[in-house]
Amino acid sequence: MRPHPARGPAAKPEAMPTGRPAIRPAGPEDAAEVGRLLRLLGCVRWTSEAEMDRRIGAFLRRASATRILVAGPVGGPLGAAAIVHVMAAPVEDASQLLLDDLVVDPACRGQGLGGALLAAVLELARREGAVRIHARVDAQEPAAARLYQQHGLRPSSDTVYLWEAADG
Repeated sequence: MRPHPARGPAAKPEAMPTGRPAIRPAGPEDAAEVGRLLRLLGCVRWTSEAEMDRRIGAFLRRASATRILVAGPVGGPLGAAAIVHVMAAPVEDASQLLLDDLVVDPACRGQGLGGALLAAVLELARREGAVRIHARVDAQEPAAARLYQQHGLRPSSDTVYLWEAADG
């Protein structure tokens, strides 16, 4: 576990409190924990952990159409995070969402955090007047596909293509 400069050793959640998980928008104080969760997905290909955490913190300080939702106490260990982009759907004169990443710490799986985050994303879609949600699911994550289907999302025939800048 890497040390966190403000808190000492990074805390790993062992379990979230029982009851309905509290889902909230991430704040700058959550940057290191959001970074830790995203690294579970392999999202640190192009930069160091410290630089990734700095970038996430800077992002969380700016206004953006992208939302990061988390499960866990403010400034404490997080059990899960979701990155949601709100985009225009000009033909429908509405918005649409892209659920880019949804990650649950392995130590917190089976506690309903993924479902609670997905329910919060659906509520965000309703508030934003979204006509659809696009969700990316790794083919090696059938549990994620089942979770999405349980919440009313269905597989799409769309093929996703990816381009990445050389420096990330």
